Amino acid sequence: MKTAFKINRHGRLRSRPTTTKDENISPQGSINSVFKIKFVNLGCSKNLVDSERMAGMLKEAGGQIVEDAEEADGLVVNTCSFIEAARAEAVDTILSGAVWKKHRKGRKLFVAGCLPQRYDAELKKEFPEADGYFGAGDYSGLVKAIIDSSVRPSAVQNPRYAFTPKHYRYLRIADGCDRNCAYCAIPAIRGKYHSQSIAGLVTEARSLAEEGAKELIIIAQEINSYGADLTEEADLMLLLRQLVKIDGLRWIRMLYLHPPLVENSLVELIAGEKKICPYFDFPIEHINDKILRRMGRKINRREIEAKLKMIKSLLPQAAIRTSLMTGFPGEGEDEFAELLDFVAEEWFDHLGVFTYSPEEGTSAFYFPNRIPQETAQFRLEAIMDLQCSISAKKNQAKIGKVYDVIVDGNDEEGALYGRNQFIAPEIDGKIFIQGSADAGELVRVKIRSAGDYDLLGEIVKQD
Repeated sequence: MKTAFKINRHGRLRSRPTTTKDENISPQGSINSVFKIKFVNLGCSKNLVDSERMAGMLKEAGGQIVEDAEEADGLVVNTCSFIEAARAEAVDTILSGAVWKKHRKGRKLFVAGCLPQRYDAELKKEFPEADGYFGAGDYSGLVKAIIDSSVRPSAVQNPRYAFTPKHYRYLRIADGCDRNCAYCAIPAIRGKYHSQSIAGLVTEARSLAEEGAKELIIIAQEINSYGADLTEEADLMLLLRQLVKIDGLRWIRMLYLHPPLVENSLVELIAGEKKICPYFDFPIEHINDKILRRMGRKINRREIEAKLKMIKSLLPQAAIRTSLMTGFPGEGEDEFAELLDFVAEEWFDHLGVFTYSPEEGTSAFYFPNRIPQETAQFRLEAIMDLQCSISAKKNQAKIGKVYDVIVDGNDEEGALYGRNQFIAPEIDGKIFIQGSADAGELVRVKIRSAGDYDLLGEIVKQD
């Protein structure tokens, strides 16, 4: 199929690594010394789990994972192709990898993930510098290409190498999607929804806890459908009831709840289990009924409002995060005004916005009434300006309150920071901490001041 996005190497390189002297490196397939591999992960946390699995298998096979690209013999770029901006970032990174490869003899460049899954032939033609392309989930193909087949196979089932701090880890419970939203290419890239077994997930979660995970973050394209495709009795609530029994885990957080499937029973379970964070990632994408129908979201404004009211009634302290899209075909000024008014009325705790990206193969790609990108971007910024003021007001109300905070570490300027149960890593704000504590430690923090998205507090004694 002819693609709408053109894989093009010209004019996409943003930066070049520093030049190093030539060194003789053992070529691919000959492990005279330990082969050192650097991973560059692009895209979402679900992609990160793929990187952790590939890195874990490489480490078990005798490779060494390194942080510094200049130290590496091989570079693995794990790509995303969800929207055009992600594809452009992937192409930039591949080009930077090609430059990196030239600077020392024997270096190898490998490209994995969603981009070669979707554009394999085009990539091989446009970027012959790469030593191999591997689609999403092709872990063994990558390992065989990098490490000599004579190296012993892994004795560990699905080993993972932590690219997050070890005190929080992602548990991907399913892959693929059956929703077929009009704008989304995920089903074409990742296939139909397929769940992992409860037994396997509990074993993996227990292993992550033994490695030091205090917070487990459950992810999938959407997690509510978990188990529906399995022959065994399995669903999200059964899985949660097993996970809360694992020693060492303090928090369990859920991301990507599909709004139509959020039921009272799930909220009641969360309310009754101290380990499960009262945090709802509830992506609505829009609020106008016409746009929701065109998007194929299978929910309307009245139903969205009822779900949100139910969550707040059963769990008043819950934090609610949503994601929105601007510029979907047919979104006129009235539809956008309705969305902006809804954000002003609802006061979400956390909110993200992205502009519509035309994806060939999706039904929306052929919709008329395209919105100019400049208009979509203007609308995105208007929503984020509004959300900034909402977040600032919400944060002001937290001054003087005391929270249990998990310490994430220090930022680039050395400031200690962490999060409470109402803040997810990497996508929400931070709580900066006055005092001394180690990463992964749980401390009590009293909030002293507040910014638009971040908070500042000091460690206080346990009650």
